[in-house]
Amino acid sequence: MKHFLPFLALEYKKLFLSKFRVIACSLLLAASILAALFNAYSETYYHSLDTGLSQTAALRLDRDAINQHKGFVTDDMVRSTIVLAQEGLNNQDHYFYNERGKEVLTPDNQRKFILPYQNIYAFLYGLFRDSFDLSDGSKPIQHLKADEITDFYKLYFDMLTEHIQSHRYLSAQEKSKHLSMLAHIETPFYNEYAGGWLTIRKQLRLIGLLILSSVAIAVGNLFNQEYSCHTDALILTAKKGKSSFIAAKLCTAMSFALLSTTLMLGGYILTSLLLHGTDGLNIPLQFMQGFEYSTYPLTICEFVLACFMVFLATAAAFACFCAMVSAVLHSSFASLSVLLLTIFIPTLVPPIQNRLADQLLSCIFPNILNHNTIFSEYFYSFGDFHLTPFTFYLLLALTEALIFTPIAYTAFRRHQIQ
Repeated sequence: MKHFLPFLALEYKKLFLSKFRVIACSLLLAASILAALFNAYSETYYHSLDTGLSQTAALRLDRDAINQHKGFVTDDMVRSTIVLAQEGLNNQDHYFYNERGKEVLTPDNQRKFILPYQNIYAFLYGLFRDSFDLSDGSKPIQHLKADEITDFYKLYFDMLTEHIQSHRYLSAQEKSKHLSMLAHIETPFYNEYAGGWLTIRKQLRLIGLLILSSVAIAVGNLFNQEYSCHTDALILTAKKGKSSFIAAKLCTAMSFALLSTTLMLGGYILTSLLLHGTDGLNIPLQFMQGFEYSTYPLTICEFVLACFMVFLATAAAFACFCAMVSAVLHSSFASLSVLLLTIFIPTLVPPIQNRLADQLLSCIFPNILNHNTIFSEYFYSFGDFHLTPFTFYLLLALTEALIFTPIAYTAFRRHQIQ
C-alpha cells in the first residue's frame, strides 16, 4: 500500500496527460448525452401531430393526458381502454390517408381515443397481436369484447402459461423456471406515463459501444506504453515496487471502466429522466414493447438498474481484457486495433437461428450490453442449474476478470527486457 496509491495517482495522471484520450473520451461522453436528447426530440408525440407545438410542450401534454388515468390497472380500466379504442377505430370517419398512402386515425382522434390509455393499449396490442387474423388491417383491440373481461389477470397469466408451455425451444427445466418466475409477477399493474424510463432502452446498445470504446482508448496501451517508452527496464529491474506498480495499472483499468460506465450510462439515464420526468418507475416490465410475454417480475425501474449492473460488471471485465492485450502485445497501435475490432466486428454478424451459437455469440462483450440479451427468455443451463442471462453475465464478468488479470500481471512481469 505504501507504493500502490502513488502509482495509482501516477497512472491516472498519465491518462489525463494524453490530449487524444481526453478529447476522445469527452466526445464519447457527449455522444451518450446527445443520444438521450435525440431520443426525446426525435420522438413523435401525440400532441406534436399537426399542432405546431414544440416537442417539449407536446411531451408535457402527452404526459398529462396519460396521468389523468394513472393508477392500478383493474378490469374496469382494461374495459375502458377497449371501449374507447373501439369507438375511435371502428368509425371510418375518424381516418385519413397519410403521406405514405396508409389509412390511419387522424391526429385529433389518436389523442382522443388512443392516448388516454396508451400504455394499456400498447400492452394489449402486443399481447393479442398473434391471436387474431389482422390481414384486413384491423387492430387486435378491435377483436376484443369488453364485456367479457371479468378477470383480466387470470386471462393474462393463462396466456403466459400457454406461451411458456407451448414454446418449442425451451427445455422442460426452463419452462419450470419461467413458471416459477411468473408466480412472482406482482398484480395489479400500475399505469402511469413512463416515457423517461421506456425510451432508455432505445439506445442502450449504442451506449454500450461508447463505453467499451472509451475503455479501449483509455487503457488499451496500459502496459505496452512502457515498452515503447523503454521504461519497462526501469520498472522490472527495480528491487521494490514491481507488484504495486502492476497492481496500480490493473486497478486503474478497472476503476476507469467503472467511472466511464457511471458517467456515460448514468448521464444517458439522467438526461432521459430530466427531459421526460421520473414518472412511471413502478410500471411493470411487461408494459415495454416486446416484453408482454416476459416472465421477469420487474418494474421498469428495476429493469434499468439491472442493466446498469450488467454494464458495470461487463465494462470492468473488458478493462481486464484490455490490460491483458496491452501486456501481451508490444505495439500500442496493434493492441488498440485488436480491441476496436473486438468491439465492432460482432455487431456486423447477422442473427443466428441456432440457439447454442446465438447464446455463445451473446457472450461477447458488445453483445452482452443489450437489454434484449440481458433479459432473454433463454437461460444458460449447466446440468440441473439454470441461470437467467442477468445472473450469468454477472458471473461471466467476474470469471473473465479472474482469468485476464493474472495473465496481464504475469505477461508484463515476465516480459523480456530488450
